Amino acid sequence: MTTINDVRDFIKAENLKPSDIYGLGDLTKDPMIEEHIEQAKKGALKGEYEHRKRDEMGFDKTKEKLLEDHNAAIKAKDDLIAKLQGENIQSKTGEWLGKQQDKRQLDEKQMKFINLNLPKFKPEDPEKAEDEFNKFLDDRIDDLSKISKDVFGVEAEVKKDKAPGGDPKDNKGGEDFIEDMSLED
Repeated sequence: MTTINDVRDFIKAENLKPSDIYGLGDLTKDPMIEEHIEQAKKGALKGEYEHRKRDEMGFDKTKEKLLEDHNAAIKAKDDLIAKLQGENIQSKTGEWLGKQQDKRQLDEKQMKFINLNLPKFKPEDPEKAEDEFNKFLDDRIDDLSKISKDVFGVEAEVKKDKAPGGDPKDNKGGEDFIEDMSLED
C-alpha cells in the first residue's frame, strides 16, 4: 500500500510540479490556493484603495491651495479696483466742487471748511458718487452752520443752493460772520 509520504517522495524525486499532475482548474479549487488568491486580491484592492485615497487627499490639498490663491488674487484685484475707483472719484471731487462753488456761490470760508473735510468723502456707490458728493456738501455746510452757532454763538444762515446772481452780503448776519471768521489755526 502506498502512503501519502511515498507519493510526496516520488514527486520530489521526479522533480515534478503540481501543475504536472493537476490541471489549472483543479489547482485553483484547492482551499489553500483559493485562500491565497483571495488574500492577494484583498491586498491588491486595499493597496489600490489606499493609493486612490492618497491621490484624492493630494488633489484636495492642491484644489484648496489653488482656490485660496484664486480667492486671494480676486481680492487683490477687487481692492485695486476699489482703490482706483476711489482715486478716480477723488480726482473728480475738485471738478464737482468747482461746479458747486459757482452754483451755490460758496464763499472762501465755506470752501476752506469743505476742503478740510474733503478727505472724509468716501462714496458708497461709485455710480452715484456725484449725487453723494452733493449730499456730502450739504452736510458740511450744515456742519459749518452748527459749529458757528454752537462754538461761536453766532447763528449763521447758510443756504445750500443759492440762486445765482444774489449778493452774499444780503444775508442777514450769518454770512458776514462766516466771512470774518478764521478757520485757520
